Order: sequence, then C-alpha cells, then structure tokens
Amino acid sequence: MVHLSSSNLPGLIFVGGKGGVGKTTCAAALAMGISSSGQGKRVLLASTDPAHSLGDSLDMEMDETMQPVPYSNSLAVWQIPARAVMNDFVRTHKTELRDLALRGTIFDQDDIERFFELSLPGIDEMAGVLELSRLVREKAYDHVVVDTAPTGHTLRLLMLPAEMRRWVKLLDLMQEKHRYISKRLTGIYRPDSADRFLSSLERDVVHLRNVLSSRGRGLFIPVLIPESMAIEETQELLQSLTALHVEVDALVVNRVPADRDCRLCKARSVGASAQLDVIRRTFAGHELIEVPLFATEVKGRRKLKHVSKALLGKERTSPSSAGVVELTLPRVEVPAPTNGHGLDRLLDKDLQFVIFGGKGGVGKTTTSVAFALTCAEKRPDKNILLFSTDPAHSLSDSLDMEIGDALTQISPNLFAMETNAARLLKRFKEQYREAVSRLFRSLLPRGTDLAFDRKVMENLADLAPPGLDEVMALAEVKDYVVSQSPQAFDLLVLDMAPSGHLLAFLKTPEIGREWCKTVLRLLLKYKNVLAFDEMAEDVLQLTRDLRLIMELLADNRKTQFVAVAIPEAMSVEETIRLQKGVEDCGIECGHLVVNMISDPSTCPFCEERRLQQWGYLQQLSSRCNGAVPCYVPLFESEIHGEKRLREFAGALFNTVDGGV
Repeated sequence: MVHLSSSNLPGLIFVGGKGGVGKTTCAAALAMGISSSGQGKRVLLASTDPAHSLGDSLDMEMDETMQPVPYSNSLAVWQIPARAVMNDFVRTHKTELRDLALRGTIFDQDDIERFFELSLPGIDEMAGVLELSRLVREKAYDHVVVDTAPTGHTLRLLMLPAEMRRWVKLLDLMQEKHRYISKRLTGIYRPDSADRFLSSLERDVVHLRNVLSSRGRGLFIPVLIPESMAIEETQELLQSLTALHVEVDALVVNRVPADRDCRLCKARSVGASAQLDVIRRTFAGHELIEVPLFATEVKGRRKLKHVSKALLGKERTSPSSAGVVELTLPRVEVPAPTNGHGLDRLLDKDLQFVIFGGKGGVGKTTTSVAFALTCAEKRPDKNILLFSTDPAHSLSDSLDMEIGDALTQISPNLFAMETNAARLLKRFKEQYREAVSRLFRSLLPRGTDLAFDRKVMENLADLAPPGLDEVMALAEVKDYVVSQSPQAFDLLVLDMAPSGHLLAFLKTPEIGREWCKTVLRLLLKYKNVLAFDEMAEDVLQLTRDLRLIMELLADNRKTQFVAVAIPEAMSVEETIRLQKGVEDCGIECGHLVVNMISDPSTCPFCEERRLQQWGYLQQLSSRCNGAVPCYVPLFESEIHGEKRLREFAGALFNTVDGGV
C-alpha cells in the first residue's frame, strides 16, 4: 500500500471524485507539497477537465502551454487543450489516415478528411494522457499529478484504452484489404508507413492501458466530502476502478467542519460526524486523510500550503484551528443580497426546456429537482419530466428514491428519468452492425465478394464522435416533448453534467448531425449494390432528431438556461465562462441562482466566510450580462428528500426570507 506521506509515490497520480468536492484544490496542493518536499522532485500538475480551473486555484494566469508555477522552481502546470491535441494528432498523421481509408474503403479523399475531423472518439483525451505518461517514462518529471473531470467523465477517460482498441481495429481492417490485394498481385507484402503507424498506435494504447492500471503503478486518489451523495458516488467510483484494475490506496475526506459555539457550525459538525462514521465503515482498509473546512476559499500559494501539509501528513491541523488563521478580511458591515424575482418568471413562460448547469458541487441537481417539484405543484395543468444527462446521475440521491432509465412517477404530473446513454449508443451500434451484416449476406448468392468492405462498414459506428450517446438520449426523450402521444410532456427540466462537459454536450448535436450526414453519404455510395434503405433511414432519422434538438435549444421562446453558482472565486470564473459558452450556442441565459450564501453571524468563522462572499456576489452581479439573480442561503444540513427540497424551493421562488 502506498501512503501519500511516503517517498515512493508512483510517477502518475490521478485525483478525482464527485464535482465540487475539491479535486482541483487537492490536486494542486498535493503537487505543490511533493515539489517542495526537499527531495528535488520535479512535478507536473495537469488537468484533463474540459472546464479547467488550475489557474484559478493556483491564482495565476494560464494559457494552453505547459508553464512553470511562478512561486516554485520545481513545479509546472498544464491545462491540456484537448481539441488542439486532437487536431495536432490528425494533422501529424493525416497521410497515414488518408491512405488507410483510401485503400480499405470506397471513401474519397473529401469524405475521409471530413470523417476523421468528426470522429476518432477519445483521441483528444488519450493523446493528452499518453503525453503525460511519456513525460514520466522519459524522466522529464518525477511525478505527474492529474486533476480529472468529475466522476462520470473520468471513468470514460479510464475506459479509453478499450474504446481506442476498437477504432485501431477498424483502421487495421482498412489496411488488411490493401495487404491482401498486394499479396495476391505480387506474392509478397512489405509493411509500409501505414503499418508502422498502426503498430505504434497499438503500442500506445496498450501502454495507456497499463499506465492506468495498478500494474503500471498508476495511482488514483478519490476525494469526497462528508455528505451522503458524495459517499454514494465514491462507492460507485471505487467499484468501477476495481473493475478497471486501477489502484486506490488512500481517500481524501475534504472540508471536515469543526464543532464551534455556533448554531450553524454545530449543526454541520453533527451531520459531518455521522457521515464520517459511515465513511470509516464503508472505506475500511483504505487510508483516510481528513482535510478541514477552512473559513475562506483555498486559493493561492499560502492557503494551498495548509492543505498540502494535511495531505502529506506533515500537519494534522484540527478543523477547529483551521478557521482561526483565516480571519484576515477587514471587519466591515456587509449588506444582505437582494433577490431579483427568483425563478417565478419561468413558470409564466410557455417553455419546453429549462436547463440547469454550473460548476460541480454548486447544487445543480438540488436546484433542478426543487424547480421541477415546485413547477409541478404550481402548474398542475403541465406534465413535467425531470431528466439527467450527467453520467454520474444523482437524481436518485437527491429525491431519496430509486430513479432509473425508465419513467418514474414522482407526483401526479411529475416524472423523472436518469438516462443510460451508453446503452442507447450500444443498441444503435448493434442495430447498425446487424443491418450491414444482413445486407452483405444478401450479396452472396450473386457471387459478390465484399468481405473487407463488410467488416469496415460493420465497425464504422465505432467512430461515432464523443458525446453522441448523451445526445441520442436527449433525442429519445425529445419524443416525449414534441409528440402528440398521451405520454407527451409539456416541460423537460434538464439536470446537466458540470460546465466543461455541458458545453461539449451543447455542441454535440451539430457535430453528431454532421457525422450522421457523412455516414449517410458513405452509405449512399453503395446504393447501386446494396439495398441500404432501412439503415439509411435510421441514420437519416437520427440526423432529423439532432436537427430538431438544435432548433429547440436555440429557440429562446422554448428554452431557457439557468446558471447555478456559489460565491467563491473558482465558481465565479467558471460561471462567467459557462454563460458565454452557452450564449455562443444560441441559448439564452437569463437567470442566475447563487447558492450557499452565509447569513450574518456572531461566529468569527461564519462571518469571515460571509465577508469574503460579498465580493464574489458583486462580481457575479456585474459580470453575468444582466441575468436575473436568485440568492439561496446556506442550509445547515444536506438537501435531499422531498421535505428538504421543498424548503430549498422556498428560497428559489422567494417564499422564504433569510437563512434556514
């Protein structure tokens, strides 16, 4: 077992967990602690999260390049630009990819270039992680600490080797036709640059699989907080990591509150104490590292240093003392924020989609569920569907009831669903392969031999662009919104994945539609040989569905986006970037929910938090392009179960005043 305080930490260390538990903070603090250990360690801190926030955590300006951290001689940081990495890969290997497709299919050069621009799922993330592992292997750095995306998308990253092997197999099938023909014509085959490219790619994929597994000495450190939803998601994460043979020795329990002489602090401490008992029982056998809840946001060198000492066992700071050293802000009277009109305005609009999004851990799920419950109550004439597109679903945890991938009734006019996007894409691929196989078999009586073409066409669906599965899930639910069936819904409330993957999701319908159109053009090239009518119709229908989704999302009369934030620096910056990205997709962002606002208090710890929050509230108000603000107080305990959700909804809809 490897302890974080030991000197034999592996070269590649992943830090992950539920959104909002402090992954980025812990990753930055761990990298800083290792680099300043006095052992001469060269450390790279990297991020694979599309919504990068390492720059915010380190309090430094960053671009897409690998750069040194100003206050450390042995620490560098890199926010991996996934799209740029992918474009560089395609550009570097354009000749080999083109040759493979030209030799093994009936694709023309225009089709090939367009297809590979849209496809190669996972190559952006894989190329980034391979580069990180290369840096460790070549001793450019002694340790690489990776700040990962929230749970659902991190698991996708860890499953990349299997995904990549599928499209390497497809590329090899394309080359196999060339090998066969060359050997038949000349009696011998000599490997060329395309073969060398495939061999290199296969080695890279195998290496990535080994690096991510315990055999390759990769280490994964889950971060959680003492709350039930974080505990349940961490359990699921550990089960998945075990199945993937990824090693987990230590868990970080972040933001452990102290028992102070304050009603709010005491209530939070009692709740956390009970959850800590659950954590110790649930994760027995793992090293548990507790990091206290600080009065102010952990950001910048001085505050990260406190966390790094706790992570590496150099300072067992008690939670009660952690807040005292943070009392540094000026003692000024801070007015309470004044609410706008809450979310009441949304009830009066004839909307079909209300989308909730924001940084991990700001309360997106809680807000979307509370909104749906209130909407159903205040508008009994509307049938409402609450729908989650986040791979790490949490509707079930929030509602305290089992929600699956089938419609689950919550109240007479409210239903919920957690989509199984992977299952939908798998079914699409299976149906596609069966149609190809059936149609090619029909050629055998006519003596047509297209064995290589059949294999390539059967595996073409493996090159679906990343995120198409989630969009297909939305396409399926679309039927509940636009159809005239008795099961149709008037309103769809979407609980989305955290910011980075939300923005990718919103762009995917257009990418997916272009991919479908490209596949359709390829299928039509066979129209004189094969009766592809049924399969072409399936792809055409998906294209139509994706176009309809794009139109619905961009129609401000039918769709509204609600940004959810908390008054902390990292959330402020990410919310501003998110709002701009959403509006660039043509979706109106007219409402802003600012969650977890501290009430005035005589407790020094709580008052310190409130004083810091005031500055961030002003930033959100001035920088969020006129979005109507709704301020929600910090609650004493977790919000889950219908009773607590309705209390939370009171703040959303301005039916309660002050803290709870």
